[in-house]
Amino acid sequence: MNTDADIGGIALHTGEDADTLAERLAGDVATVLERAIEARGGATLVVSGGSTPPPMFERLRRLPLDWARVTITLADERVVEPADEQSNERLVKRMLLLDEAAAARWVSLYEDGLDSAQPDAALSRVAARVAALPGPFDVVLLGMGGDGHTASLFPDAAELESAMSATPDVQVALLRPPSQPLTRLSLVAARLCAARHLWLHITGESKRALLADSLSVESARDGLPIARVLRKADTDRAIYWAP
Repeated sequence: MNTDADIGGIALHTGEDADTLAERLAGDVATVLERAIEARGGATLVVSGGSTPPPMFERLRRLPLDWARVTITLADERVVEPADEQSNERLVKRMLLLDEAAAARWVSLYEDGLDSAQPDAALSRVAARVAALPGPFDVVLLGMGGDGHTASLFPDAAELESAMSATPDVQVALLRPPSQPLTRLSLVAARLCAARHLWLHITGESKRALLADSLSVESARDGLPIARVLRKADTDRAIYWAP
């Protein structure tokens, strides 16, 4: 594992391959959580779904932390029931909340009614759960899609600017990007960016190139959502990448 200079001024940690990177990232997350527990009596971890995190989840869940003092939630969710194969919650429960990590406290982003014609009441209930989480979050682990989205902040979503500009007390936003078949729920950018540690986990040459190009855009309102989120944060930011 190497620490390179940076991408766009953000520290870059590289691994020889995805498994090597997953092991290092799991260890770094565990170190932050352990220090948070020692300092404040508990820790909060925000994770993402997708195909990249599972190898890291498998390693993290076996590490000997005081998991009963760790609260875990998601950066975003597809608006489907938790048993659905497309649910990020299902992924986390099958890949992370096992072994040592089975003792962690889980906070769901799912609520009946989010995809209804009048979702405000359901959205308020989710927002209240997120607002009750200790803040700032200790670690937020983000991913990035091939279109530059992160969490469910998609570049083609009409609701993107609202979710990007909302104050942290808003907590969550519903997005309906035309490129996606399902309604999405995402923590707003300000809540993600307030984390003590905001880390991006990606693999592949194409994603690294896309990220570098977007981070080179000077305006904070331009560029892809992932670059805008990383630029918006003023705490510890890092990129974990492997070919």
